[in-house]
Amino acid sequence: MTQPSDPQPGGQYWEPSEPSQAAGEQTQRLTGAPAEPPFVAPVGGPTPPPPNLGASAVAGTSTMPAAQSPIDPFATSPQASEESAPGRSRDRMGFTLIWEGILLLLSLGALAAVIFTVDDVFPAGARFDEAANVIVPFLLMALGLGLSLRLGAPNFGIPVFVIVGAWAVGIGVGENLLLDVGVLVGIALVSTVLIVILTVALRQQPWIVTLAVALLMFAIVAAWAESLSGLSNHVPTVSGFTLTPWIALVAAVALAVIGGLLGCLTAMRERFTKVSSMLKGECPRSASLVSFYGLCTFISITLVFAAVVLSQALPQGEYGGLWAVWAPETGFSAVFALGALTLFMMVLVIVTWGGTSLNGRRGGIAGTALAAILVFAIFLLVESAMYGQRPNGLEMLLEPVMFLGTDASNISFLLLALMLVLGLFISWMVDRWGQPRTPVTEGDPVEFPPQPAQDSAESDADLGIFGEPNRDPDAHMFPNR
Repeated sequence: MTQPSDPQPGGQYWEPSEPSQAAGEQTQRLTGAPAEPPFVAPVGGPTPPPPNLGASAVAGTSTMPAAQSPIDPFATSPQASEESAPGRSRDRMGFTLIWEGILLLLSLGALAAVIFTVDDVFPAGARFDEAANVIVPFLLMALGLGLSLRLGAPNFGIPVFVIVGAWAVGIGVGENLLLDVGVLVGIALVSTVLIVILTVALRQQPWIVTLAVALLMFAIVAAWAESLSGLSNHVPTVSGFTLTPWIALVAAVALAVIGGLLGCLTAMRERFTKVSSMLKGECPRSASLVSFYGLCTFISITLVFAAVVLSQALPQGEYGGLWAVWAPETGFSAVFALGALTLFMMVLVIVTWGGTSLNGRRGGIAGTALAAILVFAIFLLVESAMYGQRPNGLEMLLEPVMFLGTDASNISFLLLALMLVLGLFISWMVDRWGQPRTPVTEGDPVEFPPQPAQDSAESDADLGIFGEPNRDPDAHMFPNR
């Protein structure tokens, strides 16, 4: 603020001119402070101190409150910043939809080939019962593994959990189905709590944690079964409960489609990414993320146990669904271990062919259900080509390791391995072409092409009005010369 000058002749003091008042108004507009009247000293008498000036002004400090601090005239309002901020990027679903369309055509073609080339495929509905008994459990296990993969926490304990469920069903329970289900739910809850503690609190890798917890549950249930009835003669059964194959297959496919639609939501994919980052230690832990991770882990294990129950609830044919491989009639043996490996390979093939990313976040809609049907049809066609027109069978799919050293076992493993490698390639394509297009934001670095170095003989005076080299320094001043 302008200080009053010395008294002029006649005892009058100098008053601020109009430009000074205009400057005060400009300061008011920038700072937002209320306007102050111009300071006019009285005629005669001592000169009072200017208003709003005290000891702090003498010391060189400002008495302006923080709320009246100068405002940057070029700063944007918070509302404008929020409106101009780009929205969340969406994953590209183009390749996923194209691949699911291809899966649909392949599945329909394979089923048509099975119906028109294999004699007596579904005699009196019995063959379809066996087909549903195989497709439904494998589809449920694939859904459980796919959910864990989208979280970035693969559940590699699935084949062991199948054994746990097989031995837990009916052990010392009898004919009570609800008690069987209660035992399986209790095992799933205990396993989920252990997995969450080891992965979230101790920062251990989810794949090894799920396998270790499944082996722990396997040891506990095996000791329990041995103490009650022994393993040699124990074949798990679910009594008092039967399910129509059509209902089971439609329900499993509907569950797969509903889960795929939920997984396509941007909010759900973002939640998957946050859980994966939390498990890697890249973001802080929160109650909501830990709860979501625990819920998804529990669902993943429960789907495996549901496959165990439905495998016995569906009508049985010559081969008893999963029990052809998993019935613990031989105790601990190499055949038993190879059966677990083969089942896990089959589940991995269905998951990867269904378009689920092995790196998390991305997945298809109905791809897992279509892949399960396609894989089943392929194995049925191969079995028909190897054994001829057999009304019984499904040996290629159900018992690929029960005949070690035979052509069936060798071709089964080779076919599974080739299909799994192809599935890895499909998963890579889902990641490669499913990444969102991220626009360049204000904070991103922008690359400019390199500019040619200026000749040292050219000075700043030799540049034109737009910075281009100009041999005549006066050309821009006299353009018509």
